[in-house]
Amino acid sequence: MYTKLVEALCTEHQISLIKVKDKKQLGEWIGLCKYDKEGKARKVVGCSCAVVRDYGQDDAARLVLQEYFESQKK
Repeated sequence: MYTKLVEALCTEHQISLIKVKDKKQLGEWIGLCKYDKEGKARKVVGCSCAVVRDYGQDDAARLVLQEYFESQKK
């Protein structure tokens, strides 16, 4: 039910959407974790939904997201 609601709202407002199968992976992507001395993510908190409001600097990560969104529109 929650998934369908988020998808419908994104479609209605023309907002790009990326689906992730593992909520722990999404939590790591948005920084809901601690890192050990080797730089590995530990104590990752799962996340069901995240919003990017400010991409920050023009870097490789932003370009990857933009290319993904463009490929989904076709």
